[in-house]
Amino acid sequence: MIFIAILIIVVLFVVLLNSNRKNISKSKTTYERIINIDLTGFTHYEEFEVKGLFDETTKSYIIQFCKEKHPVILKHEKDNLYSKKAIKIIHEGFEIGYVPEEMTEEIFPILNQKHQALISQVFYSGTYINLYIKIYFKE
Repeated sequence: MIFIAILIIVVLFVVLLNSNRKNISKSKTTYERIINIDLTGFTHYEEFEVKGLFDETTKSYIIQFCKEKHPVILKHEKDNLYSKKAIKIIHEGFEIGYVPEEMTEEIFPILNQKHQALISQVFYSGTYINLYIKIYFKE
């Protein structure tokens, strides 16, 4: 009887742990992919530091899965409580942060044209993380 109770507790713990990890449970080999993205035709780019990297789950995800030249999606977050022009950054379905408020005026029009956004740099030391994105476009 005690064995069954312990087994149930372990199973519940594992399920709870996995549900809190969001999309971290994706393949650990994500970073090993070779990414070939054709940037011909793009004549300009903007680069910015990602903002909003506060919680430990997001930091852990970035350290494990976000590598230079990985593509990201920039998406207008219309229902954001803090800014009507908030642009969230998504890597393989996981929200990793936001375009800085001071850059949204420049980035917002680019979202309505052909563009490609890539992780350009990832720096981390302890709990401190810097993540940069380049968005390529035609002017």
